[in-house]
Amino acid sequence: MKNSFEKPENNLSREKIALLAFFFPPDESIGAVRPKNWANELAITYDLSVISGPYNELQNRTPSQFNVFYTKSLSLKIIKYLNQIRVNSRIKKATLEESKNSANRSRGIFTYRLPCLYDIWAFSIFWSLKKIKPKIIIATHGPYISLVVAAIWKKLNPEVIFIADFRDLWVGNPHFLGAGIFRSIEKILEKFVLENADLITTVSNGLASYFHNLGFEEKTKVILNDIDHQSYSTLPRKRFFPNDHKFRIAYTGSIYPEFQDPTPLFKEMHALKLSGEISSTSFQLVFASKSPGDLMARARMHNIDEYVNFVGHISRSDCMRIQRDAEVLLLMESETEERKGVLTGKVFEYLATGKKILSIGIQKDSELGLLLSRYNAYLTLEEFIEDIKTKSLNKYKENISAIPMDDTTCISEEIITLMKQKNGNTL
Repeated sequence: MKNSFEKPENNLSREKIALLAFFFPPDESIGAVRPKNWANELAITYDLSVISGPYNELQNRTPSQFNVFYTKSLSLKIIKYLNQIRVNSRIKKATLEESKNSANRSRGIFTYRLPCLYDIWAFSIFWSLKKIKPKIIIATHGPYISLVVAAIWKKLNPEVIFIADFRDLWVGNPHFLGAGIFRSIEKILEKFVLENADLITTVSNGLASYFHNLGFEEKTKVILNDIDHQSYSTLPRKRFFPNDHKFRIAYTGSIYPEFQDPTPLFKEMHALKLSGEISSTSFQLVFASKSPGDLMARARMHNIDEYVNFVGHISRSDCMRIQRDAEVLLLMESETEERKGVLTGKVFEYLATGKKILSIGIQKDSELGLLLSRYNAYLTLEEFIEDIKTKSLNKYKENISAIPMDDTTCISEEIITLMKQKNGNTL
């Protein structure tokens, strides 16, 4: 996405926009990155206000050129706190010896699917919208309640432009399956959202096909995530890793065992260990995750756990330092229909480093494989293992230039198009 934006020469300047994003800086989750990038872009041209969830008072709030309405709901703060306890417990369990392989998928109720505890955010959204009186609303998913409230507001105010953004699917989400009768209610709510949206945006052609199949092809648009060069440029220069000359492969982000399987890599490492071609003093796998699944259980199963450094849940800044300082980055995916079109924000963080991305379970002709190949980042396991055997790893330690990405669509361009349509193409 373009890293600098020119102010368009039309009378859209300073129209009021409300961006509904529960996750927003100083929140460091990957879900906060896309809204942050959009906010920085939109604030150049429009009178932007962001409506967000609760923030941690211990985190620094960076001054910005737009208003951010953080909810003051004590209930939501408690929910986020309890959710963090749940995450910490999950991480601790994942490192225990008795942790077992598990491919059971979550229903996602209370935190992602209906009924969801975050639904109480609706009151803060309505209050903020009433105060802002926006001409344009952009609602990001998740949680889904932002979409539902925006759709209701659009229904009550037909002149408002409503953009529904899905970086992940709601009803069609492969990780959080929903529960019983609530799934039927969610389908009705999702249809209500999509029918009232003037534009549906998502992050890949694969996810866009979901909306095409529901009959909303004409108003669905793919807007890729941005490569966040700015965040990399502000990282501390100090290396995350000690200067021990180890060759490191790094993975940051959630691991869903049913879709992201490190077994092929673990099997190869075990064979290399037995042949003496690698040792734990010179080779390491680094994983940073708040949802590690059965990672350590699989590492123990293949007798390579001494090669695995699981650092747990760390700040986004430290995750990016890991990505910057590792020699190779690891990406695991599944080519199942359920994961079709998944392009997480992590992919674009990886691309920003300019490093090779070891691709497990990713076909070169898939949408993700083609994206990685486009920026010369795609690396197969077979190629990498051959480089280990031929002692050709030094090439991964060479200085690498960051990858520019300046030819993708911006959200501002889509808004201008919508406004022209609303005003009879007179702008």
